[in-house]
Amino acid sequence: MAALRGEVFLKVGAEGVYVAALPRWRLGVALKMDAGSGPAAEVALSAILTRMGLAVPPGYARPAVTNRNGIVTGCWASADRAFDGVPALS
Repeated sequence: MAALRGEVFLKVGAEGVYVAALPRWRLGVALKMDAGSGPAAEVALSAILTRMGLAVPPGYARPAVTNRNGIVTGCWASADRAFDGVPALS
């Protein structure tokens, strides 16, 4: 994720698997999305990284949803309570 300037390296795999490496903390995060939804996984991983103390830009954490006419009809957002057990590392 270029927006985090080398703090995190991300890899998208097959079947809805997403992996993030955080070299400064010598830590990795793996996420498996049952439906393999790209936007949902990006929002979930952004929420995890935010809870860990990284400054994820809002465009990644809450991407817009548009209709066929390009009109914004909503946004993807995480259920923040789902990440209550994720500690901040900073």
